[in-house]
Amino acid sequence: MLTSVPTHLNDNELREWLIQEIANVDDERRTIKADIANLSRTKLRTKSRDNADRDAQLKHLGELLLARFQDREDLRILLGDVNARIRATNRRLNSAKKRDLNLAAAFMNVAEEMLDPDLFATIELEALKILRTNEDATHY
Repeated sequence: MLTSVPTHLNDNELREWLIQEIANVDDERRTIKADIANLSRTKLRTKSRDNADRDAQLKHLGELLLARFQDREDLRILLGDVNARIRATNRRLNSAKKRDLNLAAAFMNVAEEMLDPDLFATIELEALKILRTNEDATHY
């Protein structure tokens, strides 16, 4: 009864979809449990000939509850895989940023040593202008 997982979503969108789908399954499971409780209470107050129908309904609801439990478990496993991919991507991005910062710092050290001080100061001022322009563009 598990719905098909959309393939057109990126990992962050898929994560949100899975969380919503798990919530939907949980809601459905709560409803089934309430229906089982209501049927069980009704069974105690009715005649035995009606109990056969209720027993069939209870059996069906129990099977449905078990199926939805398995659906939830499948979604939870898939969510764990998606979360692991997101964490791995974030680690790669963060390590690339650190590498870029280290490269930029090393470049600055080499440039300061090799270039004429006036040329280095001019390049540094231009870089600061670009940095300020980029910061202004990201802050509305």
